[in-house]
Amino acid sequence: MTGNASHGDKATIDQWSDLKRAARNAEWNVPEGRLGDIVRQLRCRGEAARRRASWILALLVFVIFIGLLFYLGLPFWQQFADGRKQTLTQHISDIETRLGGLDRDRETLKTDLSNFLHERPEQLRAPDGNGLNDPLQVGEAIYISSFDYGGVWRAAQDGASFEELKEPNGMGLNAPVQIGEAIYITGFDHGGVWRAAQDGEPFEELRAPDGNGLNGPVQIGEAIYITGQFSGGIWRAAQDGASFEELKEPNGMGLNAPVQIGEAIYITGFDHGGVWRAAQDGEPFEELKEPDGTHLYPPVQAGEAIYIAGPFSSGVWRSARDGAPFEELKGAPDVSGFNAPVQFGEAIYITDYDGGGIWRATQDGTSLEELLVIDGDNVNNPVQIGEAIYITGQFNGGVWRLAHDSTSFDELRAPDGNGLNNPVQIGEAIYITEQFGSAVWRLAQESTSPEKLLVADGNGFYDPVQIGEAVYITGQLGGVWRAKQDGAPFVELLVPDGVEFNAPVQAKATIYFMGSNHGGVWKLPSSLPERVMALESDAKMRDFFDTLQLDLKNRDTIKQMDAELRRIEIERAGLHKVRSSTQDRRDRFDELPWAVLAKADYAMSFDQFLEKCRAPNADSETLTKTCLETWQSNQEATESDWWETLSTQVPPGILLLFLLGTLAALYRYNMRLAGFHHSRADILELHSAGFVKPHNMDDLSKLAAALAADNVSFGKMQVGFGTGSIGIERAGSPSN
Repeated sequence: MTGNASHGDKATIDQWSDLKRAARNAEWNVPEGRLGDIVRQLRCRGEAARRRASWILALLVFVIFIGLLFYLGLPFWQQFADGRKQTLTQHISDIETRLGGLDRDRETLKTDLSNFLHERPEQLRAPDGNGLNDPLQVGEAIYISSFDYGGVWRAAQDGASFEELKEPNGMGLNAPVQIGEAIYITGFDHGGVWRAAQDGEPFEELRAPDGNGLNGPVQIGEAIYITGQFSGGIWRAAQDGASFEELKEPNGMGLNAPVQIGEAIYITGFDHGGVWRAAQDGEPFEELKEPDGTHLYPPVQAGEAIYIAGPFSSGVWRSARDGAPFEELKGAPDVSGFNAPVQFGEAIYITDYDGGGIWRATQDGTSLEELLVIDGDNVNNPVQIGEAIYITGQFNGGVWRLAHDSTSFDELRAPDGNGLNNPVQIGEAIYITEQFGSAVWRLAQESTSPEKLLVADGNGFYDPVQIGEAVYITGQLGGVWRAKQDGAPFVELLVPDGVEFNAPVQAKATIYFMGSNHGGVWKLPSSLPERVMALESDAKMRDFFDTLQLDLKNRDTIKQMDAELRRIEIERAGLHKVRSSTQDRRDRFDELPWAVLAKADYAMSFDQFLEKCRAPNADSETLTKTCLETWQSNQEATESDWWETLSTQVPPGILLLFLLGTLAALYRYNMRLAGFHHSRADILELHSAGFVKPHNMDDLSKLAAALAADNVSFGKMQVGFGTGSIGIERAGSPSN
């Protein structure tokens, strides 16, 4: 006992401060001496056991709380978490739905933009030369030359990509001409002739002709003829056209292209006049005595007769037949000059370009008779459409028609515009455009009142052109209009402002528009609509808008589409940001510790599963049966997982019961141990106070038994209150 007391003093009591030791002695009423040391040691051990019991009790309460939380709180929390997850999942689904809506908005925008760009010819990167001739189709290839600064471009097959050729490199080229398999290009400015043996072969410059300003080559029989526009001269190449030989005659300055009439070949001089004739190909040319005009048009044949007129003289000459001498017609008016004669049937019609009159050769062909004179205006050449002849006013407008059974022209009520082009027949109708005005008229067959179709303020028009069923009109100050068919309204195509175009030309399935003032080539159909429909993201759409030409970007429709795309981009960026944050919040529920202990039930009804499974194929019975079998197998797999629930729920319960039993036993043990030590300390205090007789072990034993905590029963007491009290009083009576 002494050793234990000493050990207790060293372990616990001696570590107390004097103030704490005094407080404990007063609280416990510890006697002095060795007996007090023993009482103090018992009290300390009792307090230690009581503290352990308090900690065990707290741990026991905590385990009970954990058990209640696991089996009662966790299901409630799981329901909350599942509901929150479902809410966030629905939010994500709503965002995905809206993103899908933005995709549909982008597809609608793509369709609208594609439809809009259908009316926009696509500009090719080349040719980029100013002043381009009409394209020539050779097999699958297309050739374009420049009449201004020179240059030749070739496109293979689709005509979407032109490559500039090294040759010809001359300034001012005529349009390429195909003769046989060879392709010829002549220079009308500085001369030169280039030849490619066939499509795809390089062009080689020929040694001759070497004259300045050449007309395009003309094939007559097996031979090829080329004449000089400015310096004169004529060259002939037999068969393959690889080697030209200059002929001695004609030697006049400025020759027209040769014309074959019958077997004979005629050449006239438009500069200093002169007429030359070769009886047939290969024969030498002989100069005729008549006509003697200084400037002559190429000859025109009507029946067997041949007519030649002069642009700057007032003469008209006629040869009764090939080889017969030319004689000047009688009755020719005194005018500044004539337009080229025009043949209709057996008759010849001729107009003067400065006086507004039209004449016709008489039946015997020896003289001219006046049909119409328009005071104060010039007239265009007559045009035959059907069985009628039409004449338009060159400056002051007006349209006159000569029916086949009439001897005089009748003026139509309209058009009344200033400066009219020649009428053009398209289908069954006749189109007339203004040179200096802004209107287009259409005259139906057998009608005398043309209908005004189009007005473009401040513009003048070139002659309309029919390509397929569509009718195209180009403006002298820029602009292109198209009617999808005869009689349909004209719609302006989306061409750059300020670019003047020649009349469109079709090569294969492509329509080309040549820039007459600034150069450039545009084509229809355009690849822009297909490129638009191939765009798969907002970023690619934005890149496409950024690459549009400035004239397109400035159009109101494109500005509206650009604003719509910007709205889609901004809304999509915001939705992606919200979706990312919502997905992170949704994923955090799967990362919680209790997510491993609980299996969320996302059972789907058969109707919901079927709707997702069949998708658009709602009428497929086979697919419906397959979906049903899949859903049933999923349900069976879910029901067969009951043991997984058992394996996750039972072990924690067993562990909790084990902890509860162990902690309860430890708690009772420590509480009894604390009561044991305190009861022995109480006996010693009673002994020191004289309540127990010295050396009376029987009373001491009874008192210890009465004060012992292990004798306290949790059940109903069997002993009366009085008996116990008497025993205690007897045991505790002080000795004398």
